[in-house]
Amino acid sequence: MLYRVLEHRQNDEASEVQVPLVFCHSIVGFVPIPSLRLLKFGLGLAELWAIVHPGFIDGVSFDDFSIEDQSLMYAKELHQARGDAPFDLCGASWGASMAHLVATAAQAIGAFARRLL
Repeated sequence: MLYRVLEHRQNDEASEVQVPLVFCHSIVGFVPIPSLRLLKFGLGLAELWAIVHPGFIDGVSFDDFSIEDQSLMYAKELHQARGDAPFDLCGASWGASMAHLVATAAQAIGAFARRLL
């Protein structure tokens, strides 16, 4: 599930839309949203999104999805939300592996995964 941590806004200096950073969840499926808010301000990001396992939001069993199923599901959600607009992906530890799989799946379906950080 995609969770928009901070709403989109224009870059004050350049008057252009910044590419959002999408943070992939850890192996437990959750992203610490308060920590991401601090990261947003520390990096000066205009827009920050998080990918959270659906089990935390919809009560779906964690055993219902393989990692490949999850990455494709997340890539489709990003493509639907962003259309042809680019996005950057990142994650820490296991989340970095998930970010790589999401980027690969996104590119395969025509989404614009610009960078993997």
